[in-house]
Formats: sequence, C-alpha cells, structure tokens
Amino acid sequence: DDVSKTNEEKKRLCSQLKVDNDHHESVDLEHLCLTFVYSPPSNIYGYQSIDLISNGSHIDVTIDNVDLYVKLSLEFIFRDGIRRQMNAFRNGFNQVFSIEHLKCFNSHELKLLLCGNQCPSWTLEDLLNYIEPSHGFTRDSPGFTKFLNVMLELDGLERKSVVQFITGCSSLPPGGLANLRPRLAVARKVEADDNS
Repeated sequence: DDVSKTNEEKKRLCSQLKVDNDHHESVDLEHLCLTFVYSPPSNIYGYQSIDLISNGSHIDVTIDNVDLYVKLSLEFIFRDGIRRQMNAFRNGFNQVFSIEHLKCFNSHELKLLLCGNQCPSWTLEDLLNYIEPSHGFTRDSPGFTKFLNVMLELDGLERKSVVQFITGCSSLPPGGLANLRPRLAVARKVEADDNS
C-alpha cells in the first residue's frame, strides 16, 4: 500500500494495468477472469485453490477491488498460507535454540546470521587483507594483482558463483572474507617439466 499516492492516483494506475500474454499482446485486468481465489503453483500443497475471502470464487477481481485482491493474496502467500510450516519451524528451532535469545537481533542481523551474506561484497582492501598469496605468488605478483582486479569487477551473481566454487556455499559467513576459515589462498600453478 503506497501511502505517497492518493486513492484516486492508485485507481488511475490500476485502471492502466495491462498484462502481456505469450503473444506480446496487452490484456486488460478484467480479461484475466480473476476471482478472489489463490491457486498454488503446484499440487504438493494439498489443495487446488483457497478462497481469499468468503465466497471468493464468485467475486470477480475488478479495477475497484484489485488492491484488496493483491493485499489478500500477499497475506495468504507470505503469512496465512504458510502458518503451519512457520509454526513447525519455530517449534523445531526453539528446541535447539531458544527463540527468546534472538530478540536482541533485528531482522537484517538475524538473516545475516542464519543465511550469511547473500550478495558477497568486497573491496580491494578486503581482498588484500584476507586472501593470502602463496606457492610462488606475492602481493606484488602480476598474476595475483590481476586476480584481485578480476574479483573486483565481478557482479553480484558472479561473486556468488566464485564463493560457491571456492567454499561450496554461495554465501560468505557473517563478517565476510574476514571470517572465512580457512583463509582463502591463491597459489601459483607450476607446470612440471620433462625432467621431473
């Protein structure tokens, strides 16, 4: 619910809603034949559809009520529809670690503790401090400095892929490279000559 827009502005924007179909043609909201029903994307949920409001399968979504439809859909997807699973997770987690102890963390800190940094970020200073050149590389080696420059140029998805390749996990631990154990080492590969 965007509080920066008046109800009239919202209604005007909703009236301009168009959806592109597979043939790249715009379709008006009413042509989608939506009702106040949520249909899950898979049959693993144990139901085909859920009325979002009483008798929802008989109430069409229109320009006048699309805000309510979106609100109820989101509430079901992110709250009501997963209440059983969330309660089971909470109860199981609480058996291992008291949820009361987590109240000192905000949501961002808790996500970071549980999931790590989902979009690894680093600076040149981080790379120099937490990546060890070894086995023929020094901090001044051209190959090592090129490696660091490539690491700096990676976008978020590429950084996740590099972290996945290096650690087996797509996210860094809380604190980033500083808390990666064992520390990342970059070694120079020397080809064996014919005499060895």
